[in-house]
Amino acid sequence: MAKREIEAEVSCGNIFADLELPDADELLLKAKLVLELRRLLDELSLTQTAASRLTGIAQPDLSNLLRGSLRGFSVERIIRKLNALGQNVEIVLQPHGAETKARRIAVGMSREPVDSSAVVAIGYQAAEQTLEIEFVSGEVYRYFKIPESTYKAFQKAESKGTFFQDRVRGRFPYVRLTSKRASRPRLTAGSPSSARRHRSAAGR
Repeated sequence: MAKREIEAEVSCGNIFADLELPDADELLLKAKLVLELRRLLDELSLTQTAASRLTGIAQPDLSNLLRGSLRGFSVERIIRKLNALGQNVEIVLQPHGAETKARRIAVGMSREPVDSSAVVAIGYQAAEQTLEIEFVSGEVYRYFKIPESTYKAFQKAESKGTFFQDRVRGRFPYVRLTSKRASRPRLTAGSPSSARRHRSAAGR
């Protein structure tokens, strides 16, 4: 019996281009970002329900995204969801074949210094309603579902430590981005009991 030859084509490195889909490069970038999102959820042991609350994506939409349904999600939107989970994304600019040093653009949250003995700097993203706080201890926390009015009041508060204690701590879900005591971020619901475990300095 004659053996049938199996025809095969070498991939160009982009499955979407192999399938001759439009916007193949953009689809590949989205897919890579979604893989990072899935990896992050596994690393943080987050359920889809918890991730949905933190990122603002409806749980069914998040489920579809993680299963590869990219429709309705722009590159920017996926990056913002990674930002919401404490990730900064860098865009690298370098001419093809160039040996010059690449330029990098950080896509994340910038923080502004504040005058306080407890807080070094704060930052805010209105679109995601996320507040980022860097404490004098070196820890950085990101809080979710923070109204813009709360952030503006925080900026104007005479005592940043007191404002944090009274208006932020224990009231909102948060993620610890960096810590001297832990090498990976830890998510919590921000309940009063979990707030007692939040040991950042909160003087003035």
